[in-house]
Amino acid sequence: MMVTLIIVGVTIFLVILIWFVFFTNNELDGDDGLSSIVDFQMPKLFAEKEKGFFGSFRKKKSKDEESENIKSLRGEMLGKRKSLTSLEQEIGDVQLIRNARTAARRELEEKRTKCMNMADEVLQIQDKLGIPPDEAFDDNIENMDLVDLDLRMTELSHVLRLLRREVDHQDAEKMKERLRRKQEEVTEKRMIQEKKKLEMEEALLKDRLKKMKDEEALRYNIQNAKTIEELENIEIKTKDKEELKELNELIEISRERILKEEEELRHLENFERLNEEILNSPTVEELEKVTIEDVNEIQNNKLNEVYKQRHKLLSDRETLAKQLKRYEELIEKIEQLTELNEFDELVIDGVNPRQMKELEQIKRMRRMIVANIMYENKISNSSSVNELNEMIITGVSEENEFELIKMRNERIAELEDEILSAAVKSYEDRITNATSVLEIDNLEFEDIEGDNLIMLNELKVSKRASLVAKIREEGYRENYQKLRDQMKTLDDLEELRGFEIFNVGESYAIELEKLRLGRVEFLEEQERLRIEQEELEKYNSIRKAIMHAQNSEEIQGIEIGEVNEEQKEELTNLKDEMYVILKEEESIRIYVDKALDEEGLTPIEFNDDVENVFLNRFGEYGAKIGDVQFSLIWENNNDLDLIIKTPQNELIHRARKTSSCNGLLDLEMNMKPESKSPLENIVWEGISGGGGEYSIFVWHRKRHGMLRGKDPTTFTIRVANGSNEVVFISGQTSFGDPLKFISNVTVKDVATRGKEIQEKEETYLNLKDMINGAISVNELENIELINLSRVRYNELVILKDEVKNKLELKEEEERIIKENKQAEELLQMINEGNLEELKNLTIEGVNEDKVEFLSSLLQDKISDLEMEEERKRRMVVANERMMKALNDAESAGPLEMLEEEERRDADFDKRLRKAGAKDGEFRISLLWDNFNDLDIIITSPSGEIIHSGNRNTSCGGVLDIDMNFKPESKKPVENVYWEKGKAIPGEYKVYVHHFKKHNKRNNQDPTEFRVQMKMGERRGELKGRLSNGDPVMFVGTLNFDRK
Repeated sequence: MMVTLIIVGVTIFLVILIWFVFFTNNELDGDDGLSSIVDFQMPKLFAEKEKGFFGSFRKKKSKDEESENIKSLRGEMLGKRKSLTSLEQEIGDVQLIRNARTAARRELEEKRTKCMNMADEVLQIQDKLGIPPDEAFDDNIENMDLVDLDLRMTELSHVLRLLRREVDHQDAEKMKERLRRKQEEVTEKRMIQEKKKLEMEEALLKDRLKKMKDEEALRYNIQNAKTIEELENIEIKTKDKEELKELNELIEISRERILKEEEELRHLENFERLNEEILNSPTVEELEKVTIEDVNEIQNNKLNEVYKQRHKLLSDRETLAKQLKRYEELIEKIEQLTELNEFDELVIDGVNPRQMKELEQIKRMRRMIVANIMYENKISNSSSVNELNEMIITGVSEENEFELIKMRNERIAELEDEILSAAVKSYEDRITNATSVLEIDNLEFEDIEGDNLIMLNELKVSKRASLVAKIREEGYRENYQKLRDQMKTLDDLEELRGFEIFNVGESYAIELEKLRLGRVEFLEEQERLRIEQEELEKYNSIRKAIMHAQNSEEIQGIEIGEVNEEQKEELTNLKDEMYVILKEEESIRIYVDKALDEEGLTPIEFNDDVENVFLNRFGEYGAKIGDVQFSLIWENNNDLDLIIKTPQNELIHRARKTSSCNGLLDLEMNMKPESKSPLENIVWEGISGGGGEYSIFVWHRKRHGMLRGKDPTTFTIRVANGSNEVVFISGQTSFGDPLKFISNVTVKDVATRGKEIQEKEETYLNLKDMINGAISVNELENIELINLSRVRYNELVILKDEVKNKLELKEEEERIIKENKQAEELLQMINEGNLEELKNLTIEGVNEDKVEFLSSLLQDKISDLEMEEERKRRMVVANERMMKALNDAESAGPLEMLEEEERRDADFDKRLRKAGAKDGEFRISLLWDNFNDLDIIITSPSGEIIHSGNRNTSCGGVLDIDMNFKPESKKPVENVYWEKGKAIPGEYKVYVHHFKKHNKRNNQDPTEFRVQMKMGERRGELKGRLSNGDPVMFVGTLNFDRK
């Protein structure tokens, strides 16, 4: 605080000084005080000469008479003062920062010391009060920052306030006790002196008391009279008129009360009687005889509501009884029917829809049974083959129909043993033993005619229906598969959204709905990609038109639209560049014609090193390969252009990248200085180049940069002509040189080149099969591409790269599957492992992301388990301390068990029922009768302690009711019960602790409490008294034995 005041003072001083220096126009002649300040400050920055100046300056009469020299010195002085002010400000800022840091460190140390002192004080007070100390209050204080210290100090302040209140309460109780003893001594002396006086007044007071008691008894009798007769029999003997008047008024009030109570009692009796009559009415008829009268309005409304509900219930019950009776009658009728026409004539009515549905089903099934029996009798009793052949079997199940037809056929067979051939019997067996519809459909009856053919066809149809019935259950699955396949073929979003899912089970419907939603999301994503692709195609279309413009006039006519701003800018720039190129290209043909008059360069010998350079650049830049190919390389940033004149007199170059004869400028580099190892490539892919003479030209278009040392530029051209012929041509060119003619190359026709390539096709096919059949990258790398034509070699190089990419992808997928499996195993180990296992667990065999995730999860799990162990450790420590306090309390001995007539069983039952307490194998309950907070504490045979901080134990003990932590009830109760089958035999020791005396009116100590132990129907109750600050009291022991 003092440092802050000093800083504020210095700041004010500097502000005043600056104000006087810069805003008073140096009129300091008449102010000796300010002059002395200035004179004191100046020697710090100015020499003795300046002192003399200021002395002479103060002697001047007016600033208008100053010389030019003095004005110059004043300006210098003002500059020095500004520098002084800035320097002092910086020094002040630094000092403020240092002071703030020092103050912060001091404040942190002071808070840390204060926090530790508060924690020590809490532990001391807890020890003084007999409360088990909580060592968590002073944990890690040395490493806390200001925020954590503030939070810990707030918590400690709250705990200290509560503990100090308890200590003050105990000290106040002791002081009260001393004052009470002194007061008793004084009172005893005073009572001896006043005893005689009191004896004299006693007689008068007794007379007065007798009179008051008589008056009070009279008033009590009047106020508590139960009937009018009892009220009128009360005799009033007083002669005081005022008192007589008051008593008469009291009698009238009691009379009105009694009349009102009698009326309410009558209404209540009528209400209960009518309510009982309504609820006990067995039928609607008896219920309607009940008349609601002689009750008040509320009771009348309640009775009407009960009447309506009972009337509805009885009506529904009678309707249901009628329907059930009719249902049973109809079932009995159906069971008695023996003719089919009786079934058709039977009318089902008088039942609810569900019963009607069941009756229709029973009727249908019974009809089929009767029809089946009837047909069986007819078939069994028939003796005519014609009659059996003409018999039409209807009204039976498909399975029974098959059996009946079979039975009929067997009967016919019996009647026509001589007619029925072995073939018919064979067909019947085949039909009977058929297991699939396809087998039935493929069955044809050869050499069978007439009735036998009809009979077999009927048997075939019946058997087919039977098989169809058996596989109908598979219909859902097949329809699901069909709908799923249909759904996969739908590409229209609206059609997919309106796709109807029918004739499938619930699970299949859910799966189809998920598939449909997934398909919708996929198509929406496809639609978005399509739109983006259309935009890209539009961009590519415009770009292609620009790139393939034939002349400068054509490119000027290309319009750029329907693209985004970025693409538009790019296309505009490209158009401008191509316009310049095409303007130049129009002059290239002139240069080509002139260059043809010159002599070409001589080819050099084939060189493997040069070939490897070309092949490496082909692979690096993704160059295309063909049997006719012209490639150009050089070794600097300059821009060289390769130009080919085709047999059709077309030019292929930067501005004209394609030709009608399938020629393509595949690579064109260093339009900008992008590479010091460039490649330009003009190719006819596959075997597509036409025969004839091709002319090769090189043009040094541009020298990038200002270094002339880059020129002349040495270049090499590779000419591929046919399957194996490769020629290199090397030369030099400089910027400014005219278009250089390199050479003319004669190419054979396509058929001749194809025949040459075909001769080595078998080797090519074998190597291709080996490449396609490779199962690993290592196996693929070991395949050597030899004895091939150049074209086929290049094709297999490309194929080998594609297969390699697929194998690498496959190996990557296998690695990912393996990693996922390993990750699942590690995740299971993390979730199921104990602390020691997890500390020894190593995360390996997965990628970095999974390692990071699983490591984080592992650390979280270890942290949780360590926290749980720490919590258990603290619980053990707290239990040990609490157990020590409980053992000390036990030495005082248990309380005495109360007699049965002294117990408060009704109060215990009422309070426990109101609080929602549970009653298990046995229970132990505590009650008292004020707002104070008492706690029940129980130790179990397992060594666990049940209290408000540990409500559950492993032996099934549960503290389910804990009251008055806040002063919420004047009739509190606490309850501990043991779940059935979980309690272990042994001693359960019970203690009571007076935790807090709440500041409520008429809330006094000591507090009387009752503890009741209940096991089955047996009860035991103990009584004790506790005041706030008293140690824990041992109540008694419950011995539990399951036998």
